[in-house]
Amino acid sequence: KARCRPTELRRRQSIVRVHLEPRLGHIPLAKLAPATIQEYVTGLTCRSAWHIFKVLRAALNHAVRMDLILSNPCDRVTAPRQPRHKPTFWTVQETVRFLAECRRSSPRWYPLFMTEVSTGLRLGELLALQWRDVDLDAGRLYVTQGLDRPQGGGFTFGEPKSEKSHRTVRLSQEIVEELRALRRRQVETRLRRGLCAKNGECRDQQCALWHDHDLVFSQPNGKPHHGHNLTQRVMRGIIGRAGVPRIRFHDLRHGHDTLLAESGVSLRAIMERSGHSNEAFTLARYVHATPDMQEQAARVVSERLLSNQSLINPGRSGDPSANGANG
Repeated sequence: KARCRPTELRRRQSIVRVHLEPRLGHIPLAKLAPATIQEYVTGLTCRSAWHIFKVLRAALNHAVRMDLILSNPCDRVTAPRQPRHKPTFWTVQETVRFLAECRRSSPRWYPLFMTEVSTGLRLGELLALQWRDVDLDAGRLYVTQGLDRPQGGGFTFGEPKSEKSHRTVRLSQEIVEELRALRRRQVETRLRRGLCAKNGECRDQQCALWHDHDLVFSQPNGKPHHGHNLTQRVMRGIIGRAGVPRIRFHDLRHGHDTLLAESGVSLRAIMERSGHSNEAFTLARYVHATPDMQEQAARVVSERLLSNQSLINPGRSGDPSANGANG
């Protein structure tokens, strides 16, 4: 519990309750043999087989650290194959179409999606962004926290995903101007609605008063957005109207990093902007080859290496006698 965010903790608890306890919970810890785990793992046919094994292995590693068992039997088990999601991300033209449709049909959401495609923040980081962490004069925002939705309702601000997630992200002038306008509209809304006396303690999602959480992107009453509603309702609706391929919200982050790589931004800068732990992870999971990259690679090879055929192949230097000699 001390190491997991609430949503991740609930997911792991569900795996233990639904999968591990019914099949393995009756076996004494000291008698849990690799062969038993291998039989169980081999019989898993669900898409979450790798995640189930990962939770079991982590639990048994903890048992080793607590001197409850001498070694982890999962170490001698062939693990299920780890699923790899192949992200689908938009081209520049498709991204522009999405933003144009968002501005036309859903202008309230335009600053949020414009900021996302321009910064590649994680969803929780974007929804937890507060004005105190945005310096519009300097054109920077500072990622300092994420938004959590504990079981039972409400919300909390927690630490970002990792130590590297604490970072500074530079903003373009277009984003700065859009956020200035958004700030002015929020101030007007706050004055018009008036402050809710309960503020953070208010459980009424439809409360007409303003709730001052200092959020950059909030509901009309100042409360934080629900990520599920944003991704499954709002984003999908705009995608349908824009006629662009359906993608996940997180794929906007993939598209942001790939666009930077395609434009020649260094891998180090992309890693720091995205809050990844190392460049290898950024390259393997977030930077994807596009047709434009392939064309650029072919052009570089042609211009830098193969353009001077007279040196590579003297017979093609234009000298007929040379052609005859080489022949």
